[in-house]
Amino acid sequence: WMKEANRIQREVFESGDYVQLPEKVDIHDWQIMDEFCLSLRRADIRDELYDLIRGRGAFGRFNSAIRRLRLENDWHDFRNRAYEEIALDWLKENEISFVRDS
Repeated sequence: WMKEANRIQREVFESGDYVQLPEKVDIHDWQIMDEFCLSLRRADIRDELYDLIRGRGAFGRFNSAIRRLRLENDWHDFRNRAYEEIALDWLKENEISFVRDS
């Protein structure tokens, strides 16, 4: 079954019919966190979160803080919109049409 899977994989990669999806490294989660921090209206919270995303352990500190500050829903909405924008940009770059459900 591995030989068959490898054959199909080669066929797909060599074909011009498929487009490689972006990889996790192509999506910059830290930049999304940075933009979220800058989007906050309250300067004290914005500054606190902005300081927390510097250096090693930034993701853990950020996640702990948004839970403590009860910003989880705001963060998830912001991140989902950012992911959607990334996906839409990718579709456009690859000339793939997209129709949004109402």
